[in-house]
Amino acid sequence: MTHSSPQVSDAAQSMASALQQILADLPFNAHFSDEEIEAVYARGYLDAQAGDTDSAFESFRIACLARPGSHKYLHAMAVMHKLNGNWEQALEMLRCIKTLHPGNLRADLEIAEALLALNQIDAAITQLDELLGKDAIVHGDEAYVLERAAAIRELLATRKVAHGA
Repeated sequence: MTHSSPQVSDAAQSMASALQQILADLPFNAHFSDEEIEAVYARGYLDAQAGDTDSAFESFRIACLARPGSHKYLHAMAVMHKLNGNWEQALEMLRCIKTLHPGNLRADLEIAEALLALNQIDAAITQLDELLGKDAIVHGDEAYVLERAAAIRELLATRKVAHGA
């Protein structure tokens, strides 16, 4: 149960929608505050949770254009591509994250998962081996990433043995 009033939520959504339209209509050489871009991102998140992937995608696209180096906004785009079954585009976004943020272990794992979805098993194994071979100091969520990568890698090894590859 939330403690916010529906009117505040409606007002916030209305503001975010108006801001989304303004940003969509303007050239991206203009400067926008972090709060403005975060409002558009929040709108996209709400739309995604409501199942409106087209609106969510547009919000995340705008956030990416306004803050092209943000791994958070790029990741949101990758997630939308995955939800829509566009694994090639998701892979492209994840590779952008890896290029801009080479220490992002989550992007490494999700690249391997996207490669698996594209049935590029050998490339996924290579990606997982690279991830698991990194000398990274892990904190919190990163430990989960490495545990998940190790589990996927083990399953793939078992599968290869079972299929005689």
